[in-house]
Formats: sequence, C-alpha cells, structure tokens
Amino acid sequence: MKLRSFAVAVGCFLLASSAHADVQSVAIVDLGSPGTPPTSPSIATAISPDGNSIVGTWLVVPTGTSQHGWIAPNATGADVATDLGFPPGVVSAAPMGINDSQFIVGSFRNNSIQRVDGAFYARPGAFAPALIPGLSGQSSAQAVNAGGLVVGYDQSGPGGAPQSFVFTIPASGSGAIPQRIGAFQSPTLIPNQAYAVNGSGTVAGWAVNAAAERQAFVAKTPDGPVSQPVIPGSHWSEARAINAGGDIAGCAAANAGTVGDCSGTIANNSSGIQAFIVRNGTPIALGVPAGFDESFALGISDHGLVVGTAHGSSGSSAFLWYFDNGQLKTIDLTTLLPDHVSFLSLLTATAITDTVLSTTATIETLGATIVGQGLTADSVAHAFRLNVDVVVSVPEPETWVLLLAGLASLGWAGRRRVRATPVTSEGVFMNYPG
Repeated sequence: MKLRSFAVAVGCFLLASSAHADVQSVAIVDLGSPGTPPTSPSIATAISPDGNSIVGTWLVVPTGTSQHGWIAPNATGADVATDLGFPPGVVSAAPMGINDSQFIVGSFRNNSIQRVDGAFYARPGAFAPALIPGLSGQSSAQAVNAGGLVVGYDQSGPGGAPQSFVFTIPASGSGAIPQRIGAFQSPTLIPNQAYAVNGSGTVAGWAVNAAAERQAFVAKTPDGPVSQPVIPGSHWSEARAINAGGDIAGCAAANAGTVGDCSGTIANNSSGIQAFIVRNGTPIALGVPAGFDESFALGISDHGLVVGTAHGSSGSSAFLWYFDNGQLKTIDLTTLLPDHVSFLSLLTATAITDTVLSTTATIETLGATIVGQGLTADSVAHAFRLNVDVVVSVPEPETWVLLLAGLASLGWAGRRRVRATPVTSEGVFMNYPG
C-alpha cells in the first residue's frame, strides 16, 4: 500500500483532527568494521529491497584514504560487516548497490588492470568483481535492480564529461554491452549521471538542461522520453534515489553558483542546498531542519519514507522525513537511540527500505530498515542498521481535496540558514563515491 498522506501546503501544513503519528526505534545494530584494529571507520552505502543484505565501505587504514567493500550479514547470519574478499590486486573498492539476489555493483581499482576506478558487478557467493565493458575513464556503477539492470556513469563525454550507462548483467560469462540514455546523445552528448534504478527499470539521476545547469531526470527506459521535473526556486537539482512507484529523492540548490552535489558528504553551510522529493510528478521541498544549514535526501522507500543527512556548524545528523495526513514530520534519528546503545549519534542515513506491518481504516504501520553511519562511544564512525516502526494516518476522502490543493500551490519555502561557519568532523568517515 502506498503512503497516501503525502502532501504539503504553502506557508503551513494541513492538519486533520484525526492526525496521528508515531516513530519508534525497534533495534539498532553496530555493524562494525572488517578493519584491524576495529577502529577503522565504516559506512553502509546500500540495502537490498528485502532488507536482508547491506553493503558498504571501510578504510583499510583508519587515517588513510584506501577503502574496501564489505557485506552484512556474514556467512553465519550475524549482522557484522565482513570483507567481500576481493582479489589481492584490488587496491580499493566501493560497493554502491545490492539486490535481493546479492548481486553487488560499485567501483574498484586494480593496479594491474586500470589506474582509475572502474564500474563492476559481482555475482553472489564468490563476489569476484567483473569490470563492466565498454566504459571510458573513471566509472562507477551506482545501483542494480532485481532483474540485474545496472546503472551508473563514466567519463565518455567530450572532455571527459560524465555519461550515464545502463547495463544488464549477463546470465553467464560476458558479451553484454552498456546502453546509453538516448535522449542525452543527440544532437550533442549532454553531461548526465545516473544514480538509481527501480524494479521496473526506471532510471533517475541528473542531466544538464538548456540553462546549462544540473537538473534531476527520470527515464522510464534508456530509449524512451526523459522528464526533468522543475524544482521550484532551485537552480540545480539531482535525484539520488527512486522507489517502486517512480518517486525520486535528492537535493537542490537555490543559488546558481552553489558548489557541491547531493552526495551528502560535502558540508558547505552557505550553500542553500536542501532535500526534496518528487511524488507523482509534483516536487516537494523537505526544507532544512532547525539548527542546520543544508539537507540532503539520499534514500526513499516504496511507501514514501525519506532518509538523508543535514549539516550545520556543529556537525552532521541523520534524518527521516515523512508526511502524515498532510503534515511534514522531520525526525532526527539520533533522538530515537536508546540510552544503552554504543552509538552517541547517527551522522547520516544513506538508504531505506520498508514494508507494511499492519493497516486499519485510520492508520498504517510501516516497518522500515535504515542504514548509514553513526558515531560510537569510542568516537569511531561505524555503519549501522536501524529498524523503526512508523505509524501514519490514513486521510479521509474529503482530506484529499485539501491535500491536492496544497500540492498544486507548493513553492520553494521554509529554508532556514542559521550558521555559516565550516563543519568540523574530525575522525568521521563519509568518503563514499558519487
């Protein structure tokens, strides 16, 4: 069932007398790090749609830059980050996507093969990375769906400009070649990067528009039409995630000259960057949480729950956004932590998946699994897995008229900038590609 209470009005949020909402933390797991010592920082980059598998990266040397990939749970079913066991020649690896069958995609570097990161796919079990053929320069695979459809980007455009690719993992052996998104190939090669793909093969990312600015795109097929929803009041935007219904999440900047992207790893407190979603073709600004200066949406579930991060002069925090009966709920995930857990705070949430646990005529309970990175009591940045239950109201039929009216008049509003000094995050590892 889709999350049906997904709307916002200009200037204020619509509230119904029957509005009910609740978010409860069920459990959090410190996934640790395969590093020795275990103080090596780690981060979760993706979770499979069924919530059973998580991948991420860890720093081989806590103070270094070389990273390797891990998967959880391990072979015995324990929620522990376990090195993927890539061949010794692989000097760095960054898994960025995983599907329910445990096909993994990302980028890796092998000094005997290539000098730059190359997009790879790895089959379940052995997880031996295979380079995706036909790509140019530095490349990265960002996501894979249940059918083995992989999306990402390389540097095959003029002057090394990025170009998206769509690749189907072959049933066995090799022979498959990447496709390009046709709308961006003619009359000239338009710079573009794909970051997400859903089960039906709809691709999302960003592409340069007629105003020479990055703008989020959605392509239902590589050869079909491409839509670029306009985010009100923004000069550039990027889509970083897509759900089964084709809704996208990402971030946008109101200032034309803003430097940065929507990876969530760049903290520039005067950027004016803020998270957004596009649901059923309608853009909705998620704003910036109070006390922070910029926000990034990095994941969106099939039922409309959104996760990401916010930066401020005092640091970073992971956030959950959702709508309940027309009211935007913004939850700092650190506030859900029980007192007895090893984490002091949750720094960023990179991905989310969910399922309907129960539903009645008035409320719906969603069970969500969120992954990302938190700061432990030992001041080590570790990957986490967080399970939460989200209870939302089911709006009555007459409420829909008001909700749709609010959506129709939505503007880019509510951005709050409270500080403009740099974020300091010593010891925090948030260095994942993209």
